[in-house]
Amino acid sequence: MIQKLIQILLLSLVVVSCKTLQNKPITDQTESIVFGLHRGGCYGTCPIYSISVNTKGLVKYHGHRFTKNIGPYEWSIDKEDLKNIEKLLSVKFHVNVTHNSALQDLSKTTLNIKDVYQITFKGSCPKAYRNELKEIEYLLMKNSIWE
Repeated sequence: MIQKLIQILLLSLVVVSCKTLQNKPITDQTESIVFGLHRGGCYGTCPIYSISVNTKGLVKYHGHRFTKNIGPYEWSIDKEDLKNIEKLLSVKFHVNVTHNSALQDLSKTTLNIKDVYQITFKGSCPKAYRNELKEIEYLLMKNSIWE
């Protein structure tokens, strides 16, 4: 009985060891984020959503509450729009800064730039970033697909 068990075990080892392994190089499937924006809630009906774009131009949006589109959505922007976003980011968005953090009933917005810089503010966008942020949001949303 023990001899049969040893034979089965040896046969199993031979079969398993003869199986060819498919070695594939490990590739990073995630692209780094160029720009991310998260709008948080307030005591009222402030829209709560996140949007980001990666180096391949893939835009990811997730509406949480008080937005027209709830849930996750993805779409792409073209290379020219991505270049324009990167150009706008290079103008003023290369700092870590917080504005109006002590204010209570205002939604908090966090901007992440290339996973290096973070700009946080409550309420309306500071004048220093307002025009560029509007343009970036337009470039991200103009090709949005809500299906």
